[in-house]
Amino acid sequence: MQRVAAAGAASASAVAAAAYAYHAAEQAPPTALKPGSLLRCKLERVDEFTPDTARYRFALPSARHVLGVRPAGHVLAVDGGNVARAYTPLDAARAGAFDIVVRRYAGGYFS
Repeated sequence: MQRVAAAGAASASAVAAAAYAYHAAEQAPPTALKPGSLLRCKLERVDEFTPDTARYRFALPSARHVLGVRPAGHVLAVDGGNVARAYTPLDAARAGAFDIVVRRYAGGYFS
C-alpha cells in the first residue's frame, strides 16, 4: 500500500511540474529579437542627457514583446549608410520597448 501511495505522489508531482512548465511557457512574453534576423524598430523618443549623450527608446513589435537579449548581450544598430555599432540595452527585460545610450563624437556617424 505504501508503494502505491508513493507512486501516486510521484505521479502527482510530475503532473504538477508539467502543468507548471506549460503554464509558465504560456505566460512568457514573446521575444522580439531572433538570432541572425533583422528587427526594425521605431524610434519612440530621445532624452538628451548632455550635449553629446542621449538615451534612445525604440518600440518593440507589441506592448507584450521583450527584446530577448541576455545580460551583457548587445544589439547591433545599423544606420542608413550601413554603418553598424554594437550597444548594450539598458533593460532588456522591459516589455514593449528598449533603451540604449549613445554618445556622439564630432565627425562620427554615430557612436
